[in-house]
Amino acid sequence: MSEYQPPKTYREKYLAERAKLYQIRETLDNAILELISGESVVSYTIGQRSVSRTKADLKSMQESLKEIDRRIDDLEALLSGRSPRCTQTHSYVQPAATFWWF
Repeated sequence: MSEYQPPKTYREKYLAERAKLYQIRETLDNAILELISGESVVSYTIGQRSVSRTKADLKSMQESLKEIDRRIDDLEALLSGRSPRCTQTHSYVQPAATFWWF
């Protein structure tokens, strides 16, 4: 097995991070499919009562998937030469409220 070598350029770093995100995305997709198909349902029966529950929360998994997709899109934008998506919010401040001499 070869020794770990850090990436020499930002491009190599972004490519490695994108590959890792694609692997995580594939794992998450498989988990969502398993959840939807009912394979991850756990059923309990005590006496005459029975309860069925899923092992994971579908909504949180979908939100994680959206976040991973957003991060992949940002990395692909950087790799293609475009600037990353602006995540800052800008608010307008009236000059009269900031500078008393206006």
